[in-house]
Amino acid sequence: MLLRLLIVAFVDIGHSSYTVSIGALKKGELKILGSAFDKHFGGRDFDRAITEHFADEFKAKYKIDIRENAKGYARVLAAAEKLKKVLSANTQAPINIESVMNDVDVSSQLTRDELEEFVAPLLARINVPIEQALETAGLKTEDIDSIEVIGGCTRVPSVKAKLAEIFGKPLSFTLNQDEAIARGAAFICAMHSPTLRVRPFKFEDVNAFSNF
Repeated sequence: MLLRLLIVAFVDIGHSSYTVSIGALKKGELKILGSAFDKHFGGRDFDRAITEHFADEFKAKYKIDIRENAKGYARVLAAAEKLKKVLSANTQAPINIESVMNDVDVSSQLTRDELEEFVAPLLARINVPIEQALETAGLKTEDIDSIEVIGGCTRVPSVKAKLAEIFGKPLSFTLNQDEAIARGAAFICAMHSPTLRVRPFKFEDVNAFSNF
């Protein structure tokens, strides 16, 4: 009896990049059919969109321009990252920074709806790597059996909603990225070890980069 291939989409949206890989999985074997990425899509781009919003607000409200002060901008950027995480679980969150620059204390707040408005240009292209990976694999979204989602940026509700809309089915968040990397590395080492015996597993990847 022939075993049916399980087609899995691995979606990884981290702090600095966004990668999609389509894999065909069966007992003892995983083959990557297609992969695509966007190296300018990640949590840091969401943080920067929030920071740019507050840069404009603080300039109008407090008469300071954090874009002219590297330390001040970095402090708002760090606060924006924390604010983004809070908004993943709440609909509204405050921001308070003491002496951001020129001994000026700043405070404001942001709603989840406002955040989604700021990152709308990013969300508008979230489908591109998915479509490219599917095209390389010669598949459609209907052919995908499971969508495994990893990466810190995938905690953002609007990102989750957009991915679910594109694939048209529930997303899975059970895969632990750090654990998967550690277990995979340990398994490969064990396969090459002369003293350990493990069940063989075949893995076939794709190289999306030129040799030149």
